[in-house]
Amino acid sequence: MKKKLIPIIAMVLIAVICIGIVLAMHPAPKFKVTDPGTPVVMTVNGEEIHAKEYASMMVYSKAYMDNMMTMYGMGTEIWDDPEMSASLFAQLQDQTKQQVVYIHTIVDQFNKAGLKLGRDKVNAMEEQKAQVVEQQGGKTMFGIWLATLGFDEEMYDNILLVSSYVEALNDYYFGENGKALPPRDELLKAFNENYIQVKHVLISTVDDQGNALTGDALAEKTALAEDVLAQAKAGEDFDSLIKTYGEDPGMTQSPEGYIMDKDGNTLTGTMIEEFNKGSWALEVNGVSDLVKTSYGYHIIKRVPLDETKLDDYAAAVASIVKGEDVSFNAMVDQWMAEAQVETTEDFDKINLDNVFDYILPGDGGDQAGTAPAGGASSTDAGPADGQGESNPDAGQAAS
Repeated sequence: MKKKLIPIIAMVLIAVICIGIVLAMHPAPKFKVTDPGTPVVMTVNGEEIHAKEYASMMVYSKAYMDNMMTMYGMGTEIWDDPEMSASLFAQLQDQTKQQVVYIHTIVDQFNKAGLKLGRDKVNAMEEQKAQVVEQQGGKTMFGIWLATLGFDEEMYDNILLVSSYVEALNDYYFGENGKALPPRDELLKAFNENYIQVKHVLISTVDDQGNALTGDALAEKTALAEDVLAQAKAGEDFDSLIKTYGEDPGMTQSPEGYIMDKDGNTLTGTMIEEFNKGSWALEVNGVSDLVKTSYGYHIIKRVPLDETKLDDYAAAVASIVKGEDVSFNAMVDQWMAEAQVETTEDFDKINLDNVFDYILPGDGGDQAGTAPAGGASSTDAGPADGQGESNPDAGQAAS
């Protein structure tokens, strides 16, 4: 038995050593300087930003602006108007500059905090990228898709990395025992004083098109709401009533109910005023009378606050305790405001007519290259999901 044990132990040790070697050979990725062969156009806290990175972000920011204008019913032909184009370009310059400052501020703060990405985070980034490559139809099509956004693969990897840095910084400052949080007992006390948790049965009084019901249809819904209210007041299982009669999809997605502050704010939105007022009027385990809103009749039950959810609301609760906004966004805003940002004479040389000259490989910034037809101004590439997210499937890389 002992003779067999020694080889087994040796095999385990060899496996551990091999795993260590593999991890050493595949360290966490680093943020890369994007094409130092192009001119320096900016510095952020003394770090040089080269034209290729700035130009890439300009193309992407332009696509984002076009996407937003389309969403709000404005055509991109507005760029053809000289006066409007000049105004929009000034906005584009500032937006691009802020994007670059954001990115390098995050990288700088990540490094200053001494943070490292764990293997799980690195694996998650690699898996996310692999999924996007597959969605785009393989590496070649992935590269073409990136080009429409002004990115190459290196730039995409940088943006993906910054997204992970944001998550790590947020957790460092606002996760469990985060550096920016008050003591746990103070947080828990403020959480219980300023938040409640409720469930409700919604009896909708609007049709599928959102039009208010009238006549017999409304009378039928009113009678149903009164019947459900009577059942709830009589002690019928509230979750069963939600399942049987409720018409709010949110209760299916969040069967534990909604956690909201005194202004009706939840993690995903703000409750309508009548609902918020009716909820805060209840004691724990109390059931409301019918609460009428534009959505219909609500029968609300206040349930005990789930204290295990405190971490989800930690930043907001910390702001209450400290009497000022201490959210991660506020922290980033302060970092950016304090950043030392300077531009060079090459900064203003980049415009929509020559922006691709700085991105296409082999041409360099001031050399006359040939941009794709129409230059950046003709791109119709917007954020990947079409909903105004700030970067392509890479998590939030810019605020």
